[in-house]
Amino acid sequence: IFRERLWSDLPRCREALEIGLLMRKLAGDWLSMQAVHNILGREDNRYAAQVQGDLDLFLEMNDVFVETAIGESPPPDPPPPLLPPERNTALPSCAVQDQIEALKIVTNALDESYVAAQKIRDIADMLAWSRVAVERREVDLASANLCAENFDYVWLNLRFLSDFASWYSMILDGMTGEEIPLTAFILDDAERIFEWNDRVRDLSRGDDWDKGAPVEDSSVAACSEADLVFLVSHIAPQFLSFTDSAASANSKAEFRALTTDLVFFRVKLKAGLPRCAEALEMGLAMLKTASDFVAKSALDFAGARDNPFAEPIKRNMEWIAARASDLLAELRAPDSSADTTLAYFVMADPYANIHACASTSCEIVATARNGEELAVIDDSGDWHEIQLDDGRIAFIAGFLMSKTPPDS
Repeated sequence: IFRERLWSDLPRCREALEIGLLMRKLAGDWLSMQAVHNILGREDNRYAAQVQGDLDLFLEMNDVFVETAIGESPPPDPPPPLLPPERNTALPSCAVQDQIEALKIVTNALDESYVAAQKIRDIADMLAWSRVAVERREVDLASANLCAENFDYVWLNLRFLSDFASWYSMILDGMTGEEIPLTAFILDDAERIFEWNDRVRDLSRGDDWDKGAPVEDSSVAACSEADLVFLVSHIAPQFLSFTDSAASANSKAEFRALTTDLVFFRVKLKAGLPRCAEALEMGLAMLKTASDFVAKSALDFAGARDNPFAEPIKRNMEWIAARASDLLAELRAPDSSADTTLAYFVMADPYANIHACASTSCEIVATARNGEELAVIDDSGDWHEIQLDDGRIAFIAGFLMSKTPPDS
């Protein structure tokens, strides 16, 4: 309740987002620390140091904000933000037709699984349902255009499918709905999915849709370099930390704690995910994989064999690792656009002066003879910016240059 209230009330500005995410993380880790204390004792609790470090940072940030608010002292130079301000945090709104297509995709892909869910009576039924849900999810949901409304819809459906498998497996293992942390999320997600379906069906009947209105572009932009840096340096490590914990959960006590960690991780993942093509693609894969780890454990503890979530976990983990590696390689690669030059030839006879800046009053740093080819970086002004053989940047009067050699 605290985390949901915090997120709804949090101002959408840089400092508030920084301390808000820290507070959510601290609250979740504090509960996890106490759970480990209660179950395993206080020895080697990996949450303790994390909680202490985050608490110290929170108190430090709080002091700065209070001092700034009451004016007792000027704020110090701010630390690097936890959420870079240049990160892309908005998606284009979906055109109506995009939403209708997304509804058709989900209806065609998942209606059968929703109906079958009502007939589950034992672990064999649960396994059969899970196989169908995983197959339709992997094939169909990936084709929806991930503009704003569709992204929320696809996210809800992906989360609901895995959570339902986890939840019902725990029911079959003897737990009650009140004991299962995912119960409230499943009910809330189902209600929101039905509301979305009803709204888009109304649109498809034309109740709120002017068919003559122009359809705006709702395609999702490619990620900027800042978006990719945030994805591979902040989000990917958090995902790997969660999956490491999930893979090592060997007891029912650890598994039940894992369900709470999953809820926290998914909220943090969605809040921090840059709203651009590569990040959304990887973010949805992370959502599926994190949720599948919990669903797999739930089925295992309920006595299932030939677990249908094992293969998609393996496949998606390999894809995420390969994709993150590719994006990291792109970020480390030199910018090819910075090396793009134009070939120009000196027309002056017998030579032309090359200056340190775009003026004849600047120092002459070199000369170029008639017909010599120079590497021009920028030819948009009266003076052309060039790169000399030794790497230095210099300038030459544009009227002394031509794209064709003098003898042609």
